[in-house]
Amino acid sequence: MNAKDYFERGLLTQDRYGDDDKAIADYTQAILLDTSFVDAYMSRALAYRSKKAYELAIADFSQVIDLKENNELAYSLRGEAHYHLKQYDLAIADFDHALAINPHMNDAKKQRALAVQKRGKK
Repeated sequence: MNAKDYFERGLLTQDRYGDDDKAIADYTQAILLDTSFVDAYMSRALAYRSKKAYELAIADFSQVIDLKENNELAYSLRGEAHYHLKQYDLAIADFDHALAINPHMNDAKKQRALAVQKRGKK
């Protein structure tokens, strides 16, 4: 099997069966075969996010950003993961980056406002 095959099997496993662990294993195999496979990193990050493994999700969202610098969704989702870890300054920075790329991201605007509010309550 090639990287694309593992990736597609991971998508199917996650979508049809809701098995994040098996999907993560397939995404990992895809990444091992193609270290520049942005969609595999993004999908694995989303699977980690689903499992509330936010540190692992952050690592993969960061890899997506390294490979595709202007990915506003990766910035926004990484900001969300930082928010869940109560890393509000990092979350705000990521939301700001996402909004600089795409000022119409309403979810990023809302999440940023929540992070600013939570940061103020520290």
